[in-house]
Amino acid sequence: MARFLIAFAAFSVLAADPEHITVWRDETMYYICPWLSRLPNGDLAVTVREAHRRRPDQMGHVDPTARGVMIRSKDGGRTWGGKTVVDDETYRFSQTEDVPWTPLSNGSLFLNLYAWTISPYPMGAEPEGTRPYAWSFEGSYGMRSADGGKTWSRRKPIRVDKLPRIGSRVPATELPDGELVLPVYGSVRQGEETSAWLIRSKDKGETWGEVALIGSGPALGARLDEPFVLRKKDGSMIAMIRTGGYLWQSDSRDNGRTWTTPAATKIWGFPAFLKELADGRILCIYGYRRAPFGLRWSTSSDGGRTWDVANEKILRDDGGNGDLGYPSVVDVGGGRLLVVYWMNHQKEGAPDSDVRYVAGTFFQP
Repeated sequence: MARFLIAFAAFSVLAADPEHITVWRDETMYYICPWLSRLPNGDLAVTVREAHRRRPDQMGHVDPTARGVMIRSKDGGRTWGGKTVVDDETYRFSQTEDVPWTPLSNGSLFLNLYAWTISPYPMGAEPEGTRPYAWSFEGSYGMRSADGGKTWSRRKPIRVDKLPRIGSRVPATELPDGELVLPVYGSVRQGEETSAWLIRSKDKGETWGEVALIGSGPALGARLDEPFVLRKKDGSMIAMIRTGGYLWQSDSRDNGRTWTTPAATKIWGFPAFLKELADGRILCIYGYRRAPFGLRWSTSSDGGRTWDVANEKILRDDGGNGDLGYPSVVDVGGGRLLVVYWMNHQKEGAPDSDVRYVAGTFFQP
């Protein structure tokens, strides 16, 4: 396996002329899990989880100060500002994580997030060597905005009969008939491998049901986390699933109601974002969370049946460690794309280098 990885890495080449930008950076804050999309008025907006920056040994993806915020660009992603709060339930000891959103055909925005309940230990009573709080998974919630993201409804739980508490790192997709579909994942039993499902809503996210199994983690002996589902122009769907190494893929040809058994691809990286390009290729872009840390992408010229991993492109490889990635992509015109993700350049022995910030890259695949 080691020889294979060395040989495989030799085929990866730097993408031509990528232009890296800083979308949002605050030396006092820790940003993870951004999501980029386009508002009904044409502006771009990123939602992202924001928490206080702490010492490296106290920094984590669960934090009692974590909330969701939105940042906007009126010039196609060149400049960003106007940060507003989308979700903040920290006063209830509930922290926000993963706040993806999507514009709907009726002009509203639908956002889904998942959250953790924080339980602080009394001062001096925390177990040695741990953070001074415990946490438990709450599950997912839906929120909506009728004014372009200026104000948002309160959280409404996303619950589905016969499913456990579920999470998702991606937003819902609106189908041509107005239904919403949302890829989710979770563990049916504590300690069991996670499974992935697709759930549906016929009322713009008010209620959810009609569960389709994408893949059973226990049956496959793998954790099936953070599925991304692309609906292609021909109506078929591809699910790309994080397993902690190679991405696994499942396909559907009946609008997501049944899926092929997930199988490993030759793409190493996670989690993934898929986009159908104007020339018909499918782009798969993903965080590369081993040295050299950064982001990479591969394409498929046959609708996702095979991937040209031999010509994998390196978008960037200057990350400090694997705490980065989670890409989302929009078209910005002229055949160019903008991908947004979170980034770090942490170096051992340099305590001021541990900032996590929202980064972006313009590139042409």
